[in-house]
Formats: sequence, structure tokens, C-alpha cells
Amino acid sequence: MSVVADDSPGDLGGSLEPVVQESTPALIARSLRRAISSGEFPPGTQLGEAALARQLGVSRGPLREAMQRLTQEGLLVSHRNRGLFVPDLTPEAVSDMYLLRRAIERSAIQQILQLGAQAEAADALDAVADRMADISEGTDSPEMVAADLDFHHELVEAARSDRLSRVHETVIVETSMCLRAMQSTYAADEDRVAEHHELAAAIRFEDYGDPIGSTINPKGSVRWEVTDWVTLRGSVGTTFRGPLASNVSPNFVTALEGFTAAGGNYKSKDIFGNPTNLSPETALTYNVGAIFNAPIGGADVTFSVDYWSIDLEDRITITPANAIASRVGNFQTSGNEPVNCSDPLANLITFSGNQCIQGVTTGIDISRVRSDFVNGPDVKISGLDFALNASFPIGDNATFSFG
Repeated sequence: MSVVADDSPGDLGGSLEPVVQESTPALIARSLRRAISSGEFPPGTQLGEAALARQLGVSRGPLREAMQRLTQEGLLVSHRNRGLFVPDLTPEAVSDMYLLRRAIERSAIQQILQLGAQAEAADALDAVADRMADISEGTDSPEMVAADLDFHHELVEAARSDRLSRVHETVIVETSMCLRAMQSTYAADEDRVAEHHELAAAIRFEDYGDPIGSTINPKGSVRWEVTDWVTLRGSVGTTFRGPLASNVSPNFVTALEGFTAAGGNYKSKDIFGNPTNLSPETALTYNVGAIFNAPIGGADVTFSVDYWSIDLEDRITITPANAIASRVGNFQTSGNEPVNCSDPLANLITFSGNQCIQGVTTGIDISRVRSDFVNGPDVKISGLDFALNASFPIGDNATFSFG
């Protein structure tokens, strides 16, 4: 028996897409942005093509294209007959940059509110603020600056807007430059951390109007440094999500769904709002954990363990249309067998000809199924999270880290 390989062209996978590789100029531009953001190239630094090309190991053509990109983004400026420079941070430039940041972050918050993602966004922001509290190096440390930038990055990412995120990626580099230039003007660590927790708390506020009302979704955290190498921490909070306007509308929207009782054929599913007795969903969340930080074998090792729990009540969901159809259809899968017209849920189904005749009407006769927004059963989940990070010094100027 012989096996012949088929090398003819063909569609091996309809979901496969060509692999897109970044161009060399894009990679160089990213490296330069990182250097400017980290302060390796501070404001006023001149960037010479020859020296950069040697340092990066690239030719001048793609380097020149990358530097042109950064010039268009405002991260480099061209002085005639002198070359390209990292722009100086004048008071006017800083004011203008913060004007753009306000526009981006306000738009992000508006989008978060429209998505109903306040609690999720606030949890992510509180996690960064907690990390800021863990930093012991001080307000002007690189770690604190990086955490501050991460906070605002999380805020914009929570808006789930690709375009807003792309614009913010450029602004965040200029923000980093400002933070490093102005770090001596910041308040004490405790004030800075409290300020960021207050921003997260403001996002937690939700006002749904009558009859739902408003909530602040409070969250409390506590930390106790037992020793220099052991820290205990915990938090408890609530979340509250009111029904959307479409959830309480007396009207319905129609979607298509493949119903098992109809032999897998797609039928109409009418999703009705619930204007009379749909309650907000609430959740109680808490976690307790410990952080262990100690030098082991020349490495700085940090290990953390956290137990978390989420207790969700009155979850907003819809009645399962496929389950309704399966019950009335006597749990058939062919669509050719009779349905149970006397089932109490049969009134939620519209059959062909607008009638259900016992012994005659079959699963394939299902025309549409009604589904309603309701408060579903309570859900409780919990788990354990572990994290391990270690940093090893390599010589005098390098560190190897993993985690």
C-alpha cells in the first residue's frame, strides 16, 4: 500500500488567516517609544541616525521611516539643520497634553457607563491602586510611575474601543515623560494611592433612575504588614447591575436559534422585556490572602496566595428557549415526532398554522418560541489564585526576572 501526499492548493481551514508580521520600521518605532517613555531618551535629547542605527543593528532606511512615524505622533520634533530631538516639556505642551488626556479618559468613562461595565472596570483599577500601595520605593520610583501609567491604561482598555486605545498608546508615552519630569511635585505615597482609589470609587457609582435607583458599589480593603516579609490582605465589596432599557421594555426583539426539537432547524426566538418584576442583580465579593517576600539564594522572591468568592444573586438572564422547545417537543431531536400540546409551556410556542393538534403537530412545526428576561438562580463561585515572581541580579547593571 502506498500513501500519496496531496500538495495541491486548497482551503485547509476556513477560519485560518494569514500571519501578519510587523515591519522593521514598526518594530523600531516601538523600541524608540519605549526608550522615550522610560526616560532613556529624556526631553531635549538629540537622536542621531548613525548612532541609533549602530545601536539597534538596523539600516538607516527603516530607522528613518520609524523616526518619521514618531515625528507625526509628536514624540520627536525636527529642528532645521540640526536634526531630530525629543521635545522639551514646556508648560504649554504639558497643558495641551493633559487636555487631550481628559478628552480620551472622559470618552472612556462614558463608554464604560454605556457598557454597564463600571464594577469590572473599578475592580481592575483598584487592583492597580493596591499594587501602587505595595510599592515601597517611593513616589518618584520607576515602579510607581509604571503603576500610575498602568492605572490609566486599564481605564481606557475597559472602554473596549480599539481606536481609543490606539490614540491612548501615543498619549501614554507623553504622559510618562510628564510623570518623570514632575515626579518631585507629587504628594506622599499614601495620598497618591488614595487619589487613585477615589477615582475607582467614582466609577462604581451607578444611577438607573426610577424605580431601580442608584448605588455606589462600595468596596473596602485592608492590609497588615505582619513582618518585613509577610503581608496579609483582604477586601470585601458589593456590585449592583440594574436592568437595561431593553430588559424592561414591553416589546420584544427577534433572533434566530437552532432548536433541537425542530431537528436543529433555525426558528424565530422572540425575546420579551420584563417591565413588571425584573430586579437588579447584586453580588457580594471578598478575598483574603497573603504575600511573602524574601531573598532566597540571591534572588528577590515574591509569592502570593489569595482565596476569592463571588456570591451572585438575582442574575439577569433570559428563559432558555431551546429548553422550552425541547420540553414541549418531548425531548426529541429529529423534528418528526409529535409534540405535547398539553404541556404548560406550550403557550410559549407558536406553531405552523397557529395551532397545536395533539398527535399531529410535530417538532418541525415549531415556528417561534417566546423567551423573557427574568431573574435567574443564584450563583456562587470561589477559588484560589497563586502567583510567584523572582528577580535575579546579573552583574551590576542587569536583572533577570520571571513569574
